[in-house]
Amino acid sequence: MEGYQANGNKKNILIVEDDPEYLEVLRNDLEPEYEIRIIHYGAFSLEDIKQYQADLILFDLMEPVMEAFMTVQTIHNAETDRHIPVVFISAKSNKEVIVASMNSGVDAYFVKPIQKSELLKKIANIFDNQNHLNGQRVILLAGDDASYLKIMNTCLKDTFQVMIKNTVAEVKEYLQQQKPDVILLDYQPPVCSASEILNYIKELPEIQHIPVIMMTEIDDRKMAMKDAEGLSMQFLLKPISKMELLESIMSNV
Repeated sequence: MEGYQANGNKKNILIVEDDPEYLEVLRNDLEPEYEIRIIHYGAFSLEDIKQYQADLILFDLMEPVMEAFMTVQTIHNAETDRHIPVVFISAKSNKEVIVASMNSGVDAYFVKPIQKSELLKKIANIFDNQNHLNGQRVILLAGDDASYLKIMNTCLKDTFQVMIKNTVAEVKEYLQQQKPDVILLDYQPPVCSASEILNYIKELPEIQHIPVIMMTEIDDRKMAMKDAEGLSMQFLLKPISKMELLESIMSNV
């Protein structure tokens, strides 16, 4: 695999890692393809992003994990750094930590041990998405859970123009006036506006061509598929990483 390059230069990956042995593994896996910059976990700061001109941050998730989540959110809130992808690597495989990591806005989460080919492919895909998803496409983000929509908006707002609608009435009013490039629906039964929105889309041939992506829990997928019957639709199972979300949207625009 040839390293991902922009304007003929290798991308810079900043590795935040305290384990010297594992650091050597990462360096050997990545250095032929990318320029590697290294900093110890406890010494990392936002100034390091500027100093090392990081294009991507590879972050070993250590205790306390909440500190790492706050660091990611700080990066995403910084005007000059919010576009920089963050990838977590961790020995932690429990669902709670993975979900919390994805909700913090990381682009990918790897559980150790990591296959070299898998890591290189994911990083290359992240850079490829950055390269191609640079237009202001419009995403209609709809659902009942305002806090979850806020998390999804954090993942999307740097790449797309995101329109958030929390009620069926708001969605209907918007679709009567505008045509988004993609409709992203959060499906949460039993009280679920997504079902009514799907029925509304079925009634209007002029909007049925718009790609619809449904975000749902695995236990609700069967019900979601029944509600979506007759529509061409893609399903994403929660928890959804930023990278997975962007890849799904890119395949539909």
